[in-house]
Amino acid sequence: MGKRKDFQNFLVANFVDGDYMWVGDLVNNNESEKVYRNWLSRQESISYAFSEDLSKMDDNFNVNMLVEDGQHPKLLKMLMRNEVSPETVVILNDLTKFFDYWSRNIDETVIWPPIRTKLMKYKPFVKYDEAKLKKLVVQRFG
Repeated sequence: MGKRKDFQNFLVANFVDGDYMWVGDLVNNNESEKVYRNWLSRQESISYAFSEDLSKMDDNFNVNMLVEDGQHPKLLKMLMRNEVSPETVVILNDLTKFFDYWSRNIDETVIWPPIRTKLMKYKPFVKYDEAKLKKLVVQRFG
């Protein structure tokens, strides 16, 4: 693993995909390689993957973000079911800043806070063309 040119990305891919793990578990692990290849694929086609994820969301943008009665919003549920990628949620939050709203309004304190922390730590590694993806959001929900 130390001989990898893309060691940092390998770790990022596996940390964002999985739960807490020991780095030693990633060595010679076929699953960690698969996770990394899937992550690379998402990075190489981030605009396409983002667009595909947007198409899975409710036509009313606000419905996806709305916290009702302290419950998890639709987008968060979709993330937890792996129906949308972490990159999509990070990008949408970067564009619209809804994490603070979720944190104020989601009642539970076990599931959402660690997900938020993970996504916020992942944000610096999500590279995208802001103008292009903002345009996709406006086209989809505008």
